[in-house]
Amino acid sequence: MGIQLNGSIVHIGFHKTGTNSIQHVLGYGRDDLLRAGWVFYTGRHLINNHVELHAAAMRPGRISTFRLESGLVFDEAYRSAVEQDLLALRVAHVGRTCLFSAEGICLLRYRDEIAWLRDVLPQPVRIVACLREKGAFMASYRAQLQRSRHLWGDGIRPDEYNYTADDSWLWDYEARLAPFREVLGDDAVTVLDYDALTAAEGTIVPGFLRAIGLRDVLSPEAWTGLFLNVRRTR
Repeated sequence: MGIQLNGSIVHIGFHKTGTNSIQHVLGYGRDDLLRAGWVFYTGRHLINNHVELHAAAMRPGRISTFRLESGLVFDEAYRSAVEQDLLALRVAHVGRTCLFSAEGICLLRYRDEIAWLRDVLPQPVRIVACLREKGAFMASYRAQLQRSRHLWGDGIRPDEYNYTADDSWLWDYEARLAPFREVLGDDAVTVLDYDALTAAEGTIVPGFLRAIGLRDVLSPEAWTGLFLNVRRTR
């Protein structure tokens, strides 16, 4: 990807690829990032996990874990409030690179959803996706939904986050990335190999930081021995 000097870098997951660790390290280094000309967005609902981005972008009627469990109404008023937050970010941080992270964004699958996201973020917008070996992802993701009782029987729509049949869209990485490439351009989408990076350094974090040009900005003490699956709330 190279170093981005302005605009937005959006980490979209995928699920089960160390997202919580990445978010923890970026949050831990928020002040260092700001001094270096970057800003890690402070989320509306969760400090380091910007769930509002996918929640506002998704078409009406589509669901995600956050949309389902939050108790909020995701209507035009909600979308407008998120837009106003992001406008304030752009005004306050002109010239800085804005960082966002939310694995829910990888559940966007329609051009209009991604186009909305593109239009509300500081330009240009670039995407980083982390992918792991498909069989391992399938097993881990299914187990996660089973534990949280998000797997139901008949009636699951085939475009949803909990449709986990063998023919699910969730297992087709290229199809999932295709609308991001179409809306943002091929050069705006960077894919990282989760398995290779974690095998080399024990965690996805340094490889992720290196890919976006921040490996030397944040201290290794922020990720050494880090294995997280927690969320901080505001």
